[in-house]
Amino acid sequence: GENGLLYSWRSWGGEEYELVVYGRAQDSRIRQVEVEFLTGETRRQEVTKDGAFLLVESRGTSDDFYVKAIRGLDQGGSILAEDVIIKR
Repeated sequence: GENGLLYSWRSWGGEEYELVVYGRAQDSRIRQVEVEFLTGETRRQEVTKDGAFLLVESRGTSDDFYVKAIRGLDQGGSILAEDVIIKR
């Protein structure tokens, strides 16, 4: 919560792997949450009026689910909060 985002995630697999990232933006200026995967791909999710977010992603392999960073973005896409999970 020090960076303005409170979050957690869960992943599980079968024929396809599912990833759910959820939480709450503690800074009212955060309008989107961006998840960057180790592959370099990013996914964005809008934050609701009360600050909640839920991102659901399906992938082919579990290796695609390594989360590199989670960011809180303002209306213009500037980074207000960032938590780097894997530093490479």
